[in-house]
Amino acid sequence: MRRIYLGSTEPRVGKTVIASALARLAGDGAAFRATAPKGNAAEPEDTRLFPPDPANDISQRFQANIDAARATLSNAESGAELSIIDGTGLDGGRVDAALAEALDADLWLVLWYDEHSMGEGDVSSTRTAAGQFGDRLSRIIINAVPELRMHYVESTLLTTIADAGLPPASAIKQDGTLSAPTMREIVEHLEADVVAYPEGLDVLVPRVMVGALALDGGIYYYGQADEKIVLTRWDRPDLQMPAMATGCQGLILTGGQGPIPYVQNRVDELQIPVAVVPGGTVATATRLSDGALGGRGQMHPDKIAVMASQLQDSSLAQELLAVSA
Repeated sequence: MRRIYLGSTEPRVGKTVIASALARLAGDGAAFRATAPKGNAAEPEDTRLFPPDPANDISQRFQANIDAARATLSNAESGAELSIIDGTGLDGGRVDAALAEALDADLWLVLWYDEHSMGEGDVSSTRTAAGQFGDRLSRIIINAVPELRMHYVESTLLTTIADAGLPPASAIKQDGTLSAPTMREIVEHLEADVVAYPEGLDVLVPRVMVGALALDGGIYYYGQADEKIVLTRWDRPDLQMPAMATGCQGLILTGGQGPIPYVQNRVDELQIPVAVVPGGTVATATRLSDGALGGRGQMHPDKIAVMASQLQDSSLAQELLAVSA
């Protein structure tokens, strides 16, 4: 039985999605989460190795829980070829390094691509991150590489990492679905009031379209994206109605009021969520671009299939299958 532990020096770098996708590719693999970040909804099948206590640093309860974590793994591994453990990203990677050592797992380091620290063949940040994990580190994964930078990363950065004496590295291309937040994340970020169909908030949002920023007709403008939510003033039914006619997943209305009656009738027909914020449209869009749309949406089941497809023919999958053989 082999164990692969996905560690990182910070949370929210895509470990959970990668772990779940790798387990799917392995066939008989099993994916576990070391712990769950505060605010995450419970997984359909709770596979955390530690109790849900996000208020405390996992290192504070490490010794008390490590035996229970080993027992959880041991019980589940009887029917699996491989265990893939999604780490915590806490304490700059030191918690993950300790957990991987205690669980006797190979450690794969997941890093979020950053042009400032990784451009121009610069591997100093990668070397610093790798230094947190010691000899157990066997693989580096650079996640969310923009499509236009994939050639540079594959032809230059990965080679430079190898030349620096670091473990083999792989790159995962940025994808709109993988980086998308849910409408719930957006609503929470904006502290908006949900006034209709909150049960639809967990839909992924690959695009937010802002009303009144284009001269094109509404149907043409909004028809450019099938999956979107629309941000516009509450008193602009001329924008809200064509938005809903072209595959709108939800509305965020600015100006502090909910939809007018005939817009509400259409909302009821589609059963899409509507949230209301007090500020203006431009200010709200700016706040979104600074936060919830920063490209690090949380785990969502729809992301696993996309990630698995990306990894299907990658060196990561080949190594994974070799490990599980």
